[in-house]
Amino acid sequence: MSDRLHVAVDANVLEANWGGIPKHLHRIASELVARGDRVDLLVNLRSWESPVDGANAVPLRLRGRGLWRDLAVPLWALRRRPDVLWAPETVLPRRIGVPTVATVHDLAPLLVPGSKPAAVEHQFRTAIPRSVRSATRVICVSEATAADVRKRWGVDHLEVIGNGVDDRFVPGDPEAERRGRR
Repeated sequence: MSDRLHVAVDANVLEANWGGIPKHLHRIASELVARGDRVDLLVNLRSWESPVDGANAVPLRLRGRGLWRDLAVPLWALRRRPDVLWAPETVLPRRIGVPTVATVHDLAPLLVPGSKPAAVEHQFRTAIPRSVRSATRVICVSEATAADVRKRWGVDHLEVIGNGVDDRFVPGDPEAERRGRR
């Protein structure tokens, strides 16, 4: 039996070449590939090349993101049987026959009304709570977000896993720094 995973990812956020969630997804997918896991990046496009070395691009075009998520993704998962489907932007298909993980970065659209577009606020009142409640596991990126999720949606099947910090931001040798200031 292999301890390698087959991870499917709703990777539509990678269409953006900036921002925290695309960077988060890219880094985690890269680390999964580096440890030998199979990573399939699912996107709602006709054709697409994976921006993550070693991860598989899986373009599944179907008009409408909601229809794509609720129809194309579960049908693909039924045929391919990944070990898990990860939703880094939190929204999961309504029904899917594999374990799921949803990441919650924050609840800002609910806690600070008007801070995001109306469509995003609507998702945080409808699709996101449904997804979080139905997920096999929920990742919250901070204790504060975990507390908000528990309080607002009554979810306790969650883990706090903070966002990683790029290696270039790791502190150096403090003694060498002190010597350099003299």
